[in-house]
Amino acid sequence: MQTGLPASISLDLPAELDLLLQSVKVALGSLEKPEPKDPIDWDLLLEIARWHRLVWPLFNAADQLPDMPQVAREQLEADHRETAGHNLRLTAALVSVTNLLNKHQIPFLTLKGMPLAQAALGDIGRRRSRDLDILVRPRDAVQARDLLHAELGFVPDMELDPRGMELLLRTEKELKMYAGDLLLELHWSYAHMPGLFPGIQPGDPRATEEVLGGLPVPVLPPDDLFSYLAYHGASHFWFRFFWLADLAFLAQRRPPDWSTLLERAREIGQERATAFSLGLTHLLMDGPMPEPVRKVWEQQPELTGYASEWIALFRRKPAPGQAYDIPAPLARVYKWFLRMYPHLRGRIFARALFQPSIHDMLAFPLPRPLHPLYYVTRPFRLASRILMRR
Repeated sequence: MQTGLPASISLDLPAELDLLLQSVKVALGSLEKPEPKDPIDWDLLLEIARWHRLVWPLFNAADQLPDMPQVAREQLEADHRETAGHNLRLTAALVSVTNLLNKHQIPFLTLKGMPLAQAALGDIGRRRSRDLDILVRPRDAVQARDLLHAELGFVPDMELDPRGMELLLRTEKELKMYAGDLLLELHWSYAHMPGLFPGIQPGDPRATEEVLGGLPVPVLPPDDLFSYLAYHGASHFWFRFFWLADLAFLAQRRPPDWSTLLERAREIGQERATAFSLGLTHLLMDGPMPEPVRKVWEQQPELTGYASEWIALFRRKPAPGQAYDIPAPLARVYKWFLRMYPHLRGRIFARALFQPSIHDMLAFPLPRPLHPLYYVTRPFRLASRILMRR
C-alpha cells in the first residue's frame, strides 16, 4: 500500500456508517453486496442516511440486507418516495424559473440541484436537494428578485430597500427566497470573497445544458462543475457525505478528461480542493483516483495527514438522535478552508476580520459617509459572536 495517498489511511468507522458507504459502493458497481461488519442499529442507520442525504443508495441495497427489519424497510421506502416527490416539485419550480428568466432575457446558471441529480445519478429522485440555486449576473440580481417575487411568488427572507439591497450585493453572495416550503437561493457570486471561485459567468458560451421537463436548463461545463462541487464541499467541511458521492457518481456516468479537468482546476485556483475531494471520494467510496489526481497527492503529502485528521472525526459512533455528532465550530471550518486555499490565506483572514456583513450594516445603520466605521467595528462584533457561541 502506497504512502502519501488516501489508500494508506485506515477508516475504522462505526458499523452503520460503514454499511451506508458500502451501499454507495454497490450503487457505483465497485462492490457486489454489502456486508455489515457488526450488529447494526437500524434506526441509527436510517438517521445517518438521512443526514448524509444518501437514502437512495441504502434503498437500492436494501434487498441485499436480509437482516433489515420490515419497519426499517418501510421507513426507507417512505423516505425515498418523499424525496422523489419533493424533487419533482423543485423540478417544476425550476422549469418555471427557467421560462421566466428566459422570457426576460436574463442569463443564468443552475448550480447543483436537479440538473446535478440527473447528470450524476440519471434520475432526479435519487438525490435529495434542499433548494434551487440560481446564479445571475450582479447587475441582473435586483430585476431577477423582483420577477421571482411578482410572477412566481418567491418572497425574500429580508425586506430590503434599495440601499439595503446595494449593501447585500456588496457584502454577500446570495438572497434566500421562499414560495411556501420551497427555497430558492438567488446567487450573484459563487463565493463570498470575489475571486475565490472564478467560474464562468451566466451567458458564457462555455455553459452547457441539462434537459429537465423537456426544457434545456443552463449549467456549468463539466470541468467547472467538478471544481465547483469540490469548492462547495470544502466550504462546508464535507460534513455530509453526499457532497463526495456526487463526485463519484458524476465521474462514473460522465467520465471527464482528468488532465483537462485538473488543468482547469489549477487555472481557477481549485486544484488542491478538487484533488483532495476526489481523494476523499476514493478513500470512502472507491471513487476514481486518476493519475493526475494521484500526482497532486504525491506532490503534496500533507494531504494524507489532512485526510487522516478529517476521517478521525467520524469514527465515534453517534448516539441516537445525533447522527451529526461532529463539532464544527467556526474556527475549525476556517482552518480546513485555509488548508485548501493556502495561497489566499491573507485575503481570507482579512475578509473574515474586516469585511462587514449585511447584518452588521442593518444592525447599526449609518449614513454612507460613515460606512468606513463598519470596517473598524467588524473585528469587535466578530469576537463577541464567537465568545457568545462558547
